[in-house]
Amino acid sequence: GNGGLSYDESKAHFSLWCVVKSPLLLGMDLDTISPEIHAIITNTNLIRINQDPIARQATCFHGCSVFADWSILTTTITGGATVAVVVNWCDEVLSNIPPLVGQALGVVPSQSQHVQVVDLWTNNVVGVFDFETLKNITVPTMVAHSCVVYQFNTMEKSLHLHLDLDLDLHETKTITTT
Repeated sequence: GNGGLSYDESKAHFSLWCVVKSPLLLGMDLDTISPEIHAIITNTNLIRINQDPIARQATCFHGCSVFADWSILTTTITGGATVAVVVNWCDEVLSNIPPLVGQALGVVPSQSQHVQVVDLWTNNVVGVFDFETLKNITVPTMVAHSCVVYQFNTMEKSLHLHLDLDLDLHETKTITTT
C-alpha cells in the first residue's frame, strides 16, 4: 500500500500476513489507496483466517529454504478446512509447479466424501475432488512473486451443497453431486 510492490506482490504479502497470523497493521493513508489495494486489504476470506481463534499459524509444507523457487504453507481453520498458500518467490513466471496432492496436505476424505477446493482470492471453485482425483490439483502458471490461496472443504457426497462462495456478497450457489 505504501508503494514499491506490484499488485501480485501485494496480494502475496497480505496472504502470508494473514495465514501466519501476523497483526494486520497498516501504515498508509487509507484515503489515498488504490481500489486494487483496498480490495486486497479488505479480503474477508483471508481476514477470517487471520482472526480465526482456532486456526494456528501456517507452517511451511514445501520449499522451506531461502533457496526455494516456490513454497506451500498450510493451516487448518475452524470447521476443519485446510488452507494452502502457494507462493512463487522467483523473479520470473513459474509454470512447472507440480500438482498439489490433497492427502499430502492433510486433506483425506472418506469414500462417502468429496473435497471442494475454493480460490480465496476469486471465490471460484477450482474443482470438486474425490479421494483419487484429490491427488492431482493443478497449480496455475504463476507470475513473479505471486500466490494462490486454496481452501479445501471436505463434504458428504450425498448432500445438495448450499455453498456461500462469495463471503462479501453472501451469494448462495447450489451444487448437486452424484
